Amino acid sequence: MAARAKRIENDSNPRRIAVSWLLLGCLTLGSGAAPAQDPFDDLPGTLVFAATVDGNWDLFSWQGDRRPQLARLTQTPYDEKSPALSSDRRQLAFATSAGELVVLDLETSTSRVLDLGDYPGHWDFPSFSANGRELVCTYFEGDERDRARLAIVDLETETVRFPLEQPGPQVSPAWSPVGGPIVYAYGHCSDACGAIIQEPWLVNLATGRARQLVMTGAHTGGFAWDPAGERIGFESDQSGAFDVWLLRPETDELTRVTEHPGFDGSPAFSPVGSQLAFVSNRSGTSKIWIRDEDSGSVALFDPLGSEKNAAYKDVDWK
Repeated sequence: MAARAKRIENDSNPRRIAVSWLLLGCLTLGSGAAPAQDPFDDLPGTLVFAATVDGNWDLFSWQGDRRPQLARLTQTPYDEKSPALSSDRRQLAFATSAGELVVLDLETSTSRVLDLGDYPGHWDFPSFSANGRELVCTYFEGDERDRARLAIVDLETETVRFPLEQPGPQVSPAWSPVGGPIVYAYGHCSDACGAIIQEPWLVNLATGRARQLVMTGAHTGGFAWDPAGERIGFESDQSGAFDVWLLRPETDELTRVTEHPGFDGSPAFSPVGSQLAFVSNRSGTSKIWIRDEDSGSVALFDPLGSEKNAAYKDVDWK
């Protein structure tokens, strides 16, 4: 199927050039793409991810619900990352390597780069509010990691507010899917102590108060809520290597769900919470794996096909 593209004309801002060619329709891969394994043909909902096919990171989606379809969502000479689906699966927000935030309407195949020119710097880690009207993101002021703040972006007015007065970096936010709090990583220490330490925190927007959930003494991030808003999946190197952990914020109960000497991270729950997707390099290349919550078994999910030898990152699932 031919892809449609929008050219952003007459814009001298080099940061906008990074998304000057954005696919507005889903470009379904042709016969050269191998189908996914049969056990995953009926994966529920929509799974989105970043993958390298042509030497840079583009975004793809896997549409399940017993009508499996692989679609390419972007195809630019730049990198797209951190895709986030709205709860109704009608919108996709993502960041670019130029620091822009883009929102793609998956029903009308139209897109827009958010006009956040009052805040020069880089934007990353978008996550939708439950009603799909706002995004929580990380704003890197002046491109500096230590000057990273949580920001709420109103998608209708494209206005920005900052919910926290907290010194130090606040990254990887994820909004509860039931309209509740936002989990994020708060950096306590980095090069000064020879390691990056980011602890999981929770902010209640109604009160403006934030609290640390657990003490890991490690680098945490890649947060994802389960559909009921009862558990948080995240990546952490508190055991030495990066593994996927689960946390219940009501009780601070912490459970390790993967154990591998390589990298396991970027978890995402299925729409009913019975499966957990994550990214791992346990096979030698960064791939997507699916964990069954009941049995604990894991299986490789390589939707682009083994002949592509694509690397994957940044999974979301709704």
